[in-house]
Amino acid sequence: MSQANKQKCPYCDSFLDTIPKRKKKCPSCGESIYVRLGKLLTEEDAIMYDWAERLAEFGVNLQHILNERESLSAKFGFRAPINDVIWSVMNKAIPNQSNPNKLEFLYGKMANFLYDEGKDPSGIVEEMKKVQIKRLQREVAKHKSSFVEVIIKVHTCNDHLVCENCKKASSRSFTVEEFLEEMPIPGECTNPTGCRCWIGIEMA
Repeated sequence: MSQANKQKCPYCDSFLDTIPKRKKKCPSCGESIYVRLGKLLTEEDAIMYDWAERLAEFGVNLQHILNERESLSAKFGFRAPINDVIWSVMNKAIPNQSNPNKLEFLYGKMANFLYDEGKDPSGIVEEMKKVQIKRLQREVAKHKSSFVEVIIKVHTCNDHLVCENCKKASSRSFTVEEFLEEMPIPGECTNPTGCRCWIGIEMA
C-alpha cells in the first residue's frame, strides 16, 4: 500500500501499514484505535459517535455533541470531560420531547447514565415516574367505561433487576379501579434506575 493511500493513527498521526477493521492498538503510540463506519477514531471520538447514535431518536446528532463540548470547554476553561458533555446534551433534549413515550425513554437513559457513573439517579427516576404514571393512567382509565370487564396484569422483564414489589405485582390481577388506586407500577418499584415493567389488558 502506497503512503498516499495509508490512513493515519488518530492519536499520533503515524501511518498505519494496515487499515484496522475493528478496535486495534497503534503500533507506534500504543493507543487504542476505534473504527466506526470505516473511520478511525480515538476512544473519546468513538464514545461521542456511539452516543449520537443512541440519542438520535431524541433529535440529537454528532454535531450537537461536538458543539456542546466546545461550549462547555469555553465555559470551564479546559477541555470538557465527555461524560459532562453527554449529560448536558441529554438535559437539553428534554424540552424537545413532545412524545411522552420518548421522554420516558430519555429519562431512563439518563437514570442509567448516572447509575453507571456511581451517582444518585433518584431525581431523574422521580421525573420518569411522573411521566410513566400519566401514561399508565391514560392506558387504564379508557377501560373504566368498557362494557366488557377487564383485568390488568403487570409484566416484568423477568431478570435480576426486577424488584420484589414488581414481582409481587406481576403475580396479581387488578381491576381497573384497583390499578388506578394502587398504581403498583411504577409507584411501588424500587429499581434504582426506574421501573421497566408494563401492563397487559385481559378479559376478566
